[in-house]
Amino acid sequence: MISYFPEIYEDELVYSWFARYFAHSGYPCYVNALEDIFIKRNCAADIEFIGPINQEAKRIIESICTMDKLIFEHTMFPQYARFLDLDRQKIATESLIGGGGDPYNLLSIPTSSSTRVVRYCPLCAQEDREKYGETYFHRSHLIRGIMTCTKHKCKLRNTKVEISKCRSPRLHVPEDVIPTTTFCDDDISASEAQQRFDEYLMQCFYLEFRFLQSESVGMFISSKLDGTRYLSSGGRKKHVALLYEDILKFFGDNVPQGIQELYHLQKILTGYNTNFLWVCQLAYFLDISPQDLCTPETWDDSIAKSKWSKPLPKARNYSTRTGKTKENWITIDKEMAPLVKKIAKDIYEGGGGRPRRVTQNIVEKTMKWPNKRIDCLPLCKKIILEYYESFEDYWARECVWAYNFLKTERGQKIIVWKDLRELINLRKENFQKCIPYLIKHTDHKTIQELEGLING
Repeated sequence: MISYFPEIYEDELVYSWFARYFAHSGYPCYVNALEDIFIKRNCAADIEFIGPINQEAKRIIESICTMDKLIFEHTMFPQYARFLDLDRQKIATESLIGGGGDPYNLLSIPTSSSTRVVRYCPLCAQEDREKYGETYFHRSHLIRGIMTCTKHKCKLRNTKVEISKCRSPRLHVPEDVIPTTTFCDDDISASEAQQRFDEYLMQCFYLEFRFLQSESVGMFISSKLDGTRYLSSGGRKKHVALLYEDILKFFGDNVPQGIQELYHLQKILTGYNTNFLWVCQLAYFLDISPQDLCTPETWDDSIAKSKWSKPLPKARNYSTRTGKTKENWITIDKEMAPLVKKIAKDIYEGGGGRPRRVTQNIVEKTMKWPNKRIDCLPLCKKIILEYYESFEDYWARECVWAYNFLKTERGQKIIVWKDLRELINLRKENFQKCIPYLIKHTDHKTIQELEGLING
């Protein structure tokens, strides 16, 4: 039972806060602390986010700090959500504030072949100990691509604490992990160029989080190519290969996990990728200020100016018919909405068989539409979003269906976990995650029977 929660420090990660709570409360084992904080005792505290906390812990935490402030000011959420499209931003924000949903499914989190670890600045740690009597993990030291402490101008050092979705659930106490050092060695001082880019990343991360408007960050950055040698005089062709070569020369090897392939750049400019580090790297190279990059309200003016500054095309000869007829998307949207609604319902219910998760991709494949066609049909897209559910919610619905199917269709009187697993291919750890969502899809008796499968 939670009787005391320590003060959360400025820019402290929630994970660090939970670890200090474990150290201050005198638990004999970190598992006991996790059991008091999270829904299940086998839940691992997420280093970059929060995790599925239980209602009692949430009540105590909200008496100290509101959930929205906790997410925006004490997790790495702004790094992964800042440049997402509006729909995904809203869904991710609402889900995480409500305490549900997996951030690794809701957000665009880059994968890396190399292991990421928690980092620290020895001088920041010294100041923390002098001010608070202990140190903690700072958000600013975990920003992707940042190599230095912008306050003390020295390179960050690595701990042995890995940042991974599938890491150990152990709570690493910052005071035990970060050694006592009172100086920053000369051999780890950073170059001025590295410090300037790190300062840019820092400003982009800490500026007020704003929801996107109508345009993507790729369109905004593309509009900034006007007047450069990376855009043709007619404004119709981007010289992406030339831009890529110049970026590699400009940054060299100073940005690990930065833009390393030509397609990275292409995906940013076309809006198919919103990697925080790649976007900031490209914007920094094009001399876009952090304020302009992180203020979507100003993007429309820049994009409109870019469109109108291009020369007008030749007057069309209307005496002959040329080109493809433009689609009337409004009419198509109205006509297709009832059909999309029926298909989405069939997918959700499974048509008498195994239910499926309704996604834009599945609906487009069922309709035999090209990729991203639904982006042109707002009514159809709204119908699909009405069926949105997290993976945990879907697994719960799938478990209930499978259990009822085995009892009624196959007439099995004795059902074991292997029967359920072979039918829906669900891992035990994923079943544990979906248990809180079972109540939405069945009664308490069935929930007890399902829980008995994994314990039996």
